[in-house]
Amino acid sequence: MRYPPSLPVAVDGLPAKRADQAEKVAARVLSRLTGANLEPLDVIGGAPGQHDFDLVHDDGRRIAVEVTACIDWDAARFVDALERQASHHDVDRLHHSWELRLFETTQVRGLIDEMIPRLIQIEAAGVVGLARTGLFDDGPMVRFGSSHSDHSVPAAVSELLALGVDTAWASPRPGSQGSVEFIRRSLGGSGRTENLVTDEVDRAARNKVAVMSRAAAAEGSERHLFVWLDADFCGDVEFSLWSGYPDTARPPALPRPIDHAWVGCWSLTPGEGIGHVVIWEAARGRPWRYPDVLSISQSLYD
Repeated sequence: MRYPPSLPVAVDGLPAKRADQAEKVAARVLSRLTGANLEPLDVIGGAPGQHDFDLVHDDGRRIAVEVTACIDWDAARFVDALERQASHHDVDRLHHSWELRLFETTQVRGLIDEMIPRLIQIEAAGVVGLARTGLFDDGPMVRFGSSHSDHSVPAAVSELLALGVDTAWASPRPGSQGSVEFIRRSLGGSGRTENLVTDEVDRAARNKVAVMSRAAAAEGSERHLFVWLDADFCGDVEFSLWSGYPDTARPPALPRPIDHAWVGCWSLTPGEGIGHVVIWEAARGRPWRYPDVLSISQSLYD
């Protein structure tokens, strides 16, 4: 596998709460990449409505920077619901261990009671696996056990999908009760997902137009948006940034007055992790790319 280039960044003094780390990481990354001095603006006692900081260059140029962290609220609510409702359930009437991947918008409360009778029905019909979409997008994919010759698809399959199931796979548990495990559906690692990065940056840019339109930001020569991706908030997008390639992703649609976008995440490369940042950047109207400075020390492994 070819790993993406990463930039070493000091992690001393970062807030313990990961949600608060984005601004400090962004400041350290951009100061390393641009060589500019930092001037924090959105501070206690400062003027209201400020962007996060300015990058001040030796020639006097000022770049206004606003930082935001990706927060997938559907995923956050889903994880919270699993913690409150329990993700693992032992069920006497089942003969298999079922792993059910659910959409983030699935309502978890009371779901197990809805699932059990339908899982019993598909077990009786010999179904051992199902997925929302078949190979040619011609309806759900249904897998039957080798001992069943009747491959009639029970209505319970469609009912499970309607409840928010994306995939369901069974493992036999001879001589013991079955179980159900609820897992959040993940996009990372299946197919090309680089556009998830662009989607997240586009969403963040729309939300930050008001801040970057204020007078304080307009004083700078440029206005930049830094979007920090963290597995706690948007693991699929973080994985896509690390595993994808900038030149294959759709360019961001940066609305005015935002001139430039940066997006970063901790490296997932073996031996790196926290302390090494993978970064893409794009000017308005330009495609994504790795920052030039990374080409000096980038490490690509086959």
